[in-house]
Amino acid sequence: MQELGFLHDDLIDGVDTIDEAVALNHTLADSYSQGTDAALPSHIVKGIRGKRQMEARMFMQAVEIDRDDAFWVMKQWHRWLDRGGGTRVPNEFATFEEWMPYRFEDGGLYSTLEVCRFVSGVKISNEERVELQPIVDKALMALILSNDYYSYEKEYAVYVRSQGMNGIHNSIWVLMRQHKVDKVEAKKILAQAITSLEREFLESKEVYERKNPDLSQGAKDWLKITAVLGGGSHFFYEVLSSQASILGNGEVFSFANTKVRDLPTEAVLAPYKYLCSLGSKGVRQAAIEALNIWLDVPEESLTAIRNIVDYLHSSSLMLDDIQDQSALRRGSPAVHLLFGEAQTINSANFLFVLSLEELRKLRSPKATTIYDAQLRRLHVGQSMDLYWTRHVARPTTAQYVNMVDHRTGGLFSLIAGLMHAEASCGHEIHLDNLLILLGRYFQIRDGYCNLVSDDYISSKGFCDDLDEGKFSLAIIHALKVSRKYNGCLEAMLQERRRKGDKLQKGAKELILKMLRESGSLHYVERVIKGLEAAIDVEL
Repeated sequence: MQELGFLHDDLIDGVDTIDEAVALNHTLADSYSQGTDAALPSHIVKGIRGKRQMEARMFMQAVEIDRDDAFWVMKQWHRWLDRGGGTRVPNEFATFEEWMPYRFEDGGLYSTLEVCRFVSGVKISNEERVELQPIVDKALMALILSNDYYSYEKEYAVYVRSQGMNGIHNSIWVLMRQHKVDKVEAKKILAQAITSLEREFLESKEVYERKNPDLSQGAKDWLKITAVLGGGSHFFYEVLSSQASILGNGEVFSFANTKVRDLPTEAVLAPYKYLCSLGSKGVRQAAIEALNIWLDVPEESLTAIRNIVDYLHSSSLMLDDIQDQSALRRGSPAVHLLFGEAQTINSANFLFVLSLEELRKLRSPKATTIYDAQLRRLHVGQSMDLYWTRHVARPTTAQYVNMVDHRTGGLFSLIAGLMHAEASCGHEIHLDNLLILLGRYFQIRDGYCNLVSDDYISSKGFCDDLDEGKFSLAIIHALKVSRKYNGCLEAMLQERRRKGDKLQKGAKELILKMLRESGSLHYVERVIKGLEAAIDVEL
């Protein structure tokens, strides 16, 4: 029965003028009742014959279930058709209040409600129908208005096709004319009216049931069916039509609506938040606080710089762990092992977006140039480290230090550059040498501790850099100076690259032995102490 109603609407929608709609509606009613196709166009005759066949099959099935009730349902269907629904000009109505009674009759939802009652096996007396009608009407009116809310775009297309004649047979159109507003505002008004009617229905239903505890089961079910019809129709409109749902703010989604709404950031930030929960050594943030003693950066700019550094550093850690296939980060599973590589990469990239948002908060026109230059250095430096690891290509000591100045020193230089540009004082202070030395000290010491520190074993695993095949300063030195171990050490690195596996503990212990006996660990210790002294001089 519902499908018959849709088919009928489609046939009426297919004409261009109100006179044609009235004539066609009466002819359709006669055709359904009498079984004749006279005076109908051939394409409509075909549609009507299909509808009559559907109606006949449906009616026969209904009669087999309950003859008297089936005739009652069909009577309601023909009653709505005989009224000539949808055949008045919307422009006749000056206000929404005038329009609603007509729109209610035109909607014909009592026939739909009767079909739902019939298929649910619910019985109700005519007296109960009359008594409950004021309550039921509220729900049906809300449902009719919801149809208008969702179907406006389709009806607008018909309006355009008829070259703007007669107006749009829709509540949105009436509200636009009455309040002299656009479609968006009219939909907001209609959404409020729908919500109000639904609330009135539920409140009236609750009050009536409370005052009438002896209400028949059929009457109770009638009210339930009314409520379910509203909810089910909303679901139909949301899921199956091109207009999906009325949102809490009164907006509507449509495939034709090009407005782009914001999405929640929980998913894209989840990997980053997990990384933050693991704690940090806080070296870079400590550097910011120390430098600020000299530079006195305004708090707003200082907060932005802190965030920029945090986002970039966190992004690099997430990407590094994927590139190095690290299993641990700060003693816990690496981010990509929990969230997957794809989500982790996306989150790391999103942190670059957040860092740019913070960058725009800085006052200095030099900030963007400084940011671009240091970010470029950082990525170029990282590329060299990755290249040497993948191809087992030993760099020289000078090449290694140059890589460190770009990869690790880039972020330290970014801190100094941005703070210097935003500083309230200390503009005469030259920080470049200090920050380059700090970057070298941090990276070389980190590589050394990875080989010998018990703390690193608990947080990163035993000699994690060896698993990754990285060329630390100790490895580079041993390959350069140790004739005894040069060939063996290089062969082990090549084999690790060929198999792509982590080194066994015994292999790592052997490499450590080679590094000690070749004096490479002692050499790195001297370099670290030399850097400490150079930093003291700069300070």
